[in-house]
Amino acid sequence: MRDDDTASPEGDRRFLNGVRRAVEKGVTLLDTADSYGHGRAEQMLGKLQREYVHPLHLASKVGTLRGTAVHPYAGRRVHHQLQQTLDNLQVERLALYTLAAVDFGPADRYLQPVSDQMSELRRLGHIEAIGMRGPQINCLRSPEAVTRRIERFLYLFDHVQPDVLWIRFDPFAPAALIDGEDLFSFATQRGVSLLLAPPERFLAGVPAGSARYTPDTHGAVGGPSGSAPQGVSQKRTSGCPVWCDSRAQSRQALSSLALRYFLKKTPNGAVLIDMGSEQQISEALDRLRLPLTPLEFEMAESLYAALRAAGQPLAEDCVASPWTQA
Repeated sequence: MRDDDTASPEGDRRFLNGVRRAVEKGVTLLDTADSYGHGRAEQMLGKLQREYVHPLHLASKVGTLRGTAVHPYAGRRVHHQLQQTLDNLQVERLALYTLAAVDFGPADRYLQPVSDQMSELRRLGHIEAIGMRGPQINCLRSPEAVTRRIERFLYLFDHVQPDVLWIRFDPFAPAALIDGEDLFSFATQRGVSLLLAPPERFLAGVPAGSARYTPDTHGAVGGPSGSAPQGVSQKRTSGCPVWCDSRAQSRQALSSLALRYFLKKTPNGAVLIDMGSEQQISEALDRLRLPLTPLEFEMAESLYAALRAAGQPLAEDCVASPWTQA
């Protein structure tokens, strides 16, 4: 469910059935936002979570709805919006509350007040963890722009002191170093967890939504052990260092390989799976459970190192980035 989705009985049924299937398949964290469907997604999840004996871990975001305030982070907006979210979800606390925007007003006037409010909410037990958007650099074409973006991220990271980084993650984009480390080493060294949200094209056929999934077994895409993913041919052609597309299914294959590979490298990470139909959810989660063989890991190291080194920014991934104006 997206910010601009409109209500429809069929859409609501599809959304709820997809969430139910995700929970049946082992999903324990459901991530939404106060802006999804103008609060409707939170309200539906609030009713749904009462169906389960064991409570679900619920997460939401703040920073995109301004209402009548001068800014989404002005005054006690974070407190007020959290109370609305808790009411919508019919819970007393959130597992994760993420700052969805990195615009903190002119001269960052709201940055310290918002950081203080988030820390207070965590101390009082209203939220278990503070989330923050990780840096997105694949839209930037100059080293200087990348440097400025990373410096901005580090500045915000020091002020917010998040427990979790929410990353719009593209393994085909150019890599960025943060304080001389890649993103995964940076997070591990600082005890921060990662939520990896792949671009929509990686989980082809699965539209956006709210279910989030951490696989019990981090793994890679399947064919026979040690073989290339189904739908991908092992040969070198123009611009493809290891595997090249041979039919449309290869997009899903490469997506699954990328996500399993990076989960293997990041024990404190989780993949964010966009919501779709019950069948799409089942297929996506089943792909994430496939084991990663040593040969597949080695092949993935080679493939994604080469693709990231030669990656080109993709305009469609820049449109909705909260970092676009940061």
